[in-house]
Amino acid sequence: MFAWPSPTNVPARITDFQASGLVLTVLGERLVQPVILEETTDSRYSPIDGKQRLASLLSFLNGERLWEHAPVELVVSNDDDDEDAWFHGKTYKDLGKEWQRRFGNYTLHCVIITNDTDPDVIFKIYDDLNSGGRDHTKQQIRKAAFHGSYMSLLEDLIKTPDFKEEVDRELVLRYFAMKNGGDDFKGSLTKWLNSEAKQRRNADTAAFSRDFSTTLSVARAIFGNSAFRHPGVDTVKKAKASSKGPTSNIHPYLWDTIMVVLSDALKMQGRPRLQQRGDAIKAAYQQLWQNPQWLDAMEKRLSAASIMLRRDLFKAHILPPDGFV
Repeated sequence: MFAWPSPTNVPARITDFQASGLVLTVLGERLVQPVILEETTDSRYSPIDGKQRLASLLSFLNGERLWEHAPVELVVSNDDDDEDAWFHGKTYKDLGKEWQRRFGNYTLHCVIITNDTDPDVIFKIYDDLNSGGRDHTKQQIRKAAFHGSYMSLLEDLIKTPDFKEEVDRELVLRYFAMKNGGDDFKGSLTKWLNSEAKQRRNADTAAFSRDFSTTLSVARAIFGNSAFRHPGVDTVKKAKASSKGPTSNIHPYLWDTIMVVLSDALKMQGRPRLQQRGDAIKAAYQQLWQNPQWLDAMEKRLSAASIMLRRDLFKAHILPPDGFV
C-alpha cells in the first residue's frame, strides 16, 4: 500500500507534456525510470523519488485526458507524430482494450528502502536525490527523509512568537535529542540527529509540544532577548564566515544547556517559582561568565563529556542543592 508523504497527499504534478509523454512511454512498453520507495510500516510504502511519475499515471487512469491543456497543433509537429495526434485528448476509458491491457500490464520497477535501513543511509539517499537541484539544509533533507508527526511538530514549533524568526529549525530537533539524552552523544551531530528523527518519527507529540513551548517561554521571560546568546561571540558573523553553524545569534551550546536544565527545573520547581526568582537567576547567570571553568567548557567541542560538563556547571550555579538562587 502506498502512503503519500505528509504534509500533502497529492504531490506536485509535472507538465501536461511530460505527463502525457510518460503515459505514451508506458503504452509503448518502453523503460520508465524506477521509483524509489521507503518502507514506513508493515505493508506500507512511501515514494521518495518518482512521486510525480506515479501521480501522472494515476491521474490518467482516473480520467485525466492526454495533453488536456495543449492544442493538438502543439503536440503534432511533423508527420512522425500521427500516433500522438490519435492519443490527443483521450482518457484511459477512451483507449481500446489492447491499449488498456498494455497500460495495466506494464511493470514499473521499484527500489525499496527497508524499514531497518540505517537512518544515516536514508539521509544520504535523500541528499543524493536533491544534489541536482537547489541546495537544501540538513534539516530540510531530514524533514523529507523522516516525514511524520515528529517533523510536523518541529515545523509547528518554529512558528511560536518566542522564536522571533531567529532560530534554525534544526535547533528544535536538537533540543529534544539533548533532552532525550546528551550523555549518549557520539559520532557526528548529523548522524545523531538523524537517529533521533527516525526513532521518534511517528511519536505522539502532544507532551513534546507543551514541554518545548513552556520551556522556551520561561527562558525568554527570565533572560529576555539575550537568551542563548554568547556575550563574546557574534554567532551570525561567525556562521557566515565559515558557511556552517546556526543562522541566528543563538549559540547552540547555550541552547543545549539552558533549555534542558530549565525543562528539568520546571518539573521540580514549577513555572511560578522560576519566574518569581527570574532576576536572581539572571544575575547568577551573568556571574557564571566570570567562572574560568565555564568559559573553558564553552570552548570544548561537542561531545557527551562536554555536554554534561556544561549542563552540570550551569545547574550548580543556577540551581544549588537547596533550590534556585
